Amino acid sequence: MPSHGGGNTETSSSPLEISLTLTAGPGGSVSGSGRYGWGQTIPVQAVAFSGYKFDRWNGAFTGKPASFSYQIFEEASATAYFLKVPCTDIANGKSSPLTNLALAPPNSWNIAGATYGTTRYEEGKSVPTIHHSGIDFAGEIGEPVYAMFDGTIEEIIDEQPNRIGNDKYPSDYNKDKNNAGNRITICSTVNGSIVQTKYWHLQAGNPVAVNLRTGVPFKKGNSVYQGDIIGYIGITGNSSPLVPHLHLKIIKNEEEVNPNTYLNATITTTSTAISTPCNH
Repeated sequence: MPSHGGGNTETSSSPLEISLTLTAGPGGSVSGSGRYGWGQTIPVQAVAFSGYKFDRWNGAFTGKPASFSYQIFEEASATAYFLKVPCTDIANGKSSPLTNLALAPPNSWNIAGATYGTTRYEEGKSVPTIHHSGIDFAGEIGEPVYAMFDGTIEEIIDEQPNRIGNDKYPSDYNKDKNNAGNRITICSTVNGSIVQTKYWHLQAGNPVAVNLRTGVPFKKGNSVYQGDIIGYIGITGNSSPLVPHLHLKIIKNEEEVNPNTYLNATITTTSTAISTPCNH
């Protein structure tokens, strides 16, 4: 019986033996490769390493799940691909939109302004009076943003350019000018509740990631899965060009809530976010 290691094969002179060749992209392994008798049923499996998840097969097994049985009648080859994902706690409905979480203060003295709630100051005020509807996480322009939960895309705005100065747009731009900038909203069911996760201030020019299952950028109505790269951090909307960040906003059962409820991290008003121990 041949080895079932990924990509391993054994030679044989028998004309009744057929090759099955499987390979794995970074982040996982495959089993099922070898030479088999015509009509034999083979267990095929793609296994993700810690910190990754199975994404898709390309080749003969396009559209197949990670594990399945395959009856071999002709030579076939396929490659399994895996996605690197942020730290998640699936059992408790917690996840992360970035691989590294750090708060993005609106200025050097008020790190609390990046957190949820009445955390921002009006000019001349000694106490915060301005409500902040989400949590701002620092990042680099073009840094990947990950779907926190399985769900369906409800909204995509991907047309905004970067502003010129504080509030001006290029003279020929007359489309969406919402302060959220380029953005994606995903509707999910998390622990029995309807949860809308909003990802704001995505990159100009290339805000939305390619859906690896379709080969084109994600669109409204597409299904997404926890850990999918859905977009990229930018400075669109009212985001400061000096502080690229992701604004994460969450609506639970039609009411705005503190995103901290769904983050697999510890958020304080005095320090950067600290991820909890990761159990992929």
